This record gives sequence, C-alpha cells and structure tokens, in this order.
Amino acid sequence: MIDDANEWIRLRRSDDAEDQQRAMTEAVPVAVWAQVYERAPDLRPFIAAHREVALPMLERLADDPDATVRLAIAQRKVAPENLLRLLADDVNEQVRLAVAAHPSTGKDVLQYLSRVDGAEAVRVRATARLRALTHPSSHS
Repeated sequence: MIDDANEWIRLRRSDDAEDQQRAMTEAVPVAVWAQVYERAPDLRPFIAAHREVALPMLERLADDPDATVRLAIAQRKVAPENLLRLLADDVNEQVRLAVAAHPSTGKDVLQYLSRVDGAEAVRVRATARLRALTHPSSHS
C-alpha cells in the first residue's frame, strides 16, 4: 500500500517502469488520493485509471474540468454505471463516444445517445451497441 501522496507522485513520474506499475496497481487510501488530486493536477488521469480508486474520488474526477480526466473514467475497464450516465452528457465528444462504447453502459443511456447526441459518431456507436445488445450474435 502506498500511504503517502508524495511517494505516489514520485512513483508515477518515475522513468522506471516498475515504479510506474507500482503506482498504478498498489492500493492507495482515499485521503492520499485527495492529496494527490490537489498537489498534482497533471496526474488526475492516472488517478482515474487506477484500478482500485474509490468511488468518492471517481465521482470527484468525473466533474474535473479537464476532459482527459473524464475520458479516463469513461475508458476504465470497470466504470460505475452512474458515472457513465453522468458522462453521457459530457461536453466533450470523445468522452461521450467512450461512454457509448463502454460495455457497462446501460441500454437506457445507449438509447439516449443514439437518439439525441449531437455527434454522428456517438449516435452511430450507441446504435451499434444497442443492436449488439438486442442481437448478441452481431458484432459492435
């Protein structure tokens, strides 16, 4: 467990692949994440991508002004459905496209994106995912 914000920042910024891997795989307490969030805004996408970051921090990151951070949440292997729902209305097209492509995005959100999103790429991707849900043998 990494229980010091400065240590996590050092590991993540290290040129050593093992240090970077350790930063992205070891558990980090919520209080430490809060310190990293404040001290190193450039590392917020890495917080969002960390496999064990707690939901309260993900919720905070989902409202981050940097689209790269929000995109990292939408591209997580495991993303909470409530955050995908929130990010379906993101101002950034790439974030919405990632939501449309995410396997955990619910049918209602996909229907919404397929009907009302202003970007054709998002509508097309959401429609394809809906079709795959309706006809599992088709590919998305």
